[in-house]
Amino acid sequence: MFLPLHLKVEDRLCVVVGGGKVAARKCRALLDHGARVRVVATAFNADDTWSAEPVEVALSSYEATLLEGAFLVIAATDDGQTNARVERDARAAGRLVMRVDSPDDSDFIFPAWLRRGAFTVSFGTDGTAPTLATVLRDDAKAGFGEKYADLCRLASTARHEPGWRDLDTNGRRDAIRRLARSTVANYPWATQPADVESDFAAMETQPYFAPGHVYLVGAGPGDPGLITVKGVECLRAATVVIHDALANPVLLDMYCAGAERLDVSKRKGMCQHMQPEINAMMIECARRGEVVVRLKGGDPMIFGRVGEEARALAGAGIPFAIVPGISSLASVPAYAGIPVTDREFGAHSLGIYSLHLRNGKGLSDEQWRKMANGPDTLVLFMGMTVIGEAVRNLTANGLPGSTPIALITQGTTDHQRQVFATLDTIVAEIDGMELEGPGLIVIGNVVKAAPAMTWRHVAQEAKELATVR
Repeated sequence: MFLPLHLKVEDRLCVVVGGGKVAARKCRALLDHGARVRVVATAFNADDTWSAEPVEVALSSYEATLLEGAFLVIAATDDGQTNARVERDARAAGRLVMRVDSPDDSDFIFPAWLRRGAFTVSFGTDGTAPTLATVLRDDAKAGFGEKYADLCRLASTARHEPGWRDLDTNGRRDAIRRLARSTVANYPWATQPADVESDFAAMETQPYFAPGHVYLVGAGPGDPGLITVKGVECLRAATVVIHDALANPVLLDMYCAGAERLDVSKRKGMCQHMQPEINAMMIECARRGEVVVRLKGGDPMIFGRVGEEARALAGAGIPFAIVPGISSLASVPAYAGIPVTDREFGAHSLGIYSLHLRNGKGLSDEQWRKMANGPDTLVLFMGMTVIGEAVRNLTANGLPGSTPIALITQGTTDHQRQVFATLDTIVAEIDGMELEGPGLIVIGNVVKAAPAMTWRHVAQEAKELATVR
C-alpha cells in the first residue's frame, strides 16, 4: 500500500534506465514537472522525448555509477534482471526507486493524474491495475475543468489580502470553505490575480451558489444515476442539506459528505416534520449564511409541494432557485418497460393524479368521472394503499374492468417490483403480497407493452456476469 505524496522534482536529477515507450512516458512526466533527467539505454525508440531539454542521454549499458547524484531512479527496461540490478544499486545508494515491472519492489509509483494549475487529482490502484486508474482519470476529466485552477489561484491570492491576517485559523478555514463551495460547482467569471477584491465582491452578489441561498432540488426517482448534473452541482456546493425520505441517501454520501444533513422524512405516513417547520428550517439556515439544498424525491414541481416552500422563502426575502428533477411520472414506468404514451397502443394523451389531497381529503365523484373518461393513460401517484378504492371508482364511472393496470413499487431502485393485471384482477393479485412503497399506478393499454420492453433484468444479468468475470 502506497502513501499518496506530492514530490517536488524541479531542478533535481532523476535517472530513467530504459529507452522504450514506458521509459519515454516516465521521462515526459518528470520533465513536465521541472526535473533534470538522465536516461540510460543501449538503444532508444523513435520519440521526441529523448531530444528534449534538459535530458542527458547516456547511450551505454547500465552501470551503477550512472545513478550518482540522483534524487530518484526509475528502472524501465524490458529486462527483469536489469531492472532488479538497478533496484539493488539504487537502494544501496539510498535513492528512491521504481521498477515498472514490479510495483511490490518499488518505493513509489506513478498514479494517473489530472492537473489544473495548482490543483491536482490523482487516481491510483497501488500499482495493481494502472489501466483502471487511467480510465477513471479520463472519465473524471469533464468534471474537473479550468475553474479549479482559477479557484486555487483565487484562494492563494486571498491569503495576501489585508483582511486575511485579521482572521484566526477557524476563520481562514471557513473563508476558504465558503470560497470553494461558492465557486467550484459553477465558477462564472474569469479574472486575473490582481482582481481578487472584485472577485470577492462578485461572490457577494452572485446568485448561483452564493451563501444565504436555498436551492429546491429534485433528487430523481430513486436510482442515484438519475439526478441531474445541476442537481449534483448544488449538492457539491451545499453546506446544509434538508432532505426527504424519498431522496436516495446515497446521493448525500456521493456528493456532499461534508455538509450538515437534516432529515425531515417527508413521505406518506412518515412526516417527521410538518411543512411549516421545514419552511422555518430553510429560512433559519439561509439567514445564517448557509448554502442550503432542499432535496426532494423525483421532480419537486410534480406533487412535491415546492410551490409552498418557494412562496415561504420569497415571503421571508430568501433568495432561492428551483432545480427540476427527473420525475417518477415516466421514469418509473420506463424501468418496468412501460411507455406512458405509445401510438401503437392508442395512447396519445396522459393524465397524472395524486390520490391524496390536502388535509387527507379524497377525490370527488366529479374528479373520478373525469379520470375514468379522460386521458388514454392514467398515472396515479401515492395510490398503493388506496388501489382498491381507485379501482372501484374508476370502474363505477365507466372504465372497463379489462383495462390493463400496473402497480410499481420502489421504482428505479434495486428493490423495484411490479405487478401487471387488469382493473378486475389487481386487488386479488396483490392480496397478501408484502409490497413496500412508494408505489406508482399506471392504467391503460400501454401496460401491454411491458413484456416486449422489459430490459432491467437483461441489464442486471449483464452486470452480474461482468462481476463474476
